[in-house]
Amino acid sequence: MTAWSRLSATALELVCGAGFGKKAKTSPVKFGAKKCAKYLSWSAARIKCKAPARAKLGKVKVTVVTTAGPSNAKGFAVKK
Repeated sequence: MTAWSRLSATALELVCGAGFGKKAKTSPVKFGAKKCAKYLSWSAARIKCKAPARAKLGKVKVTVVTTAGPSNAKGFAVKK
């Protein structure tokens, strides 16, 4: 994962060159230990998703877990 942008207080767009897989949930997005609540869109290079309802408020580490292993972690501030 090389970058992300905020879509709303609880949604983000992850951007990477490749490797997310062709189908949603191929590479789960994790907010700390919790998996993404809902995928808004998916491609091998870009994922849009919502933070899980029970995600810890405040700054959490976001990773994408691919078949090659977890990505580098990026900080994301989960807000109400």
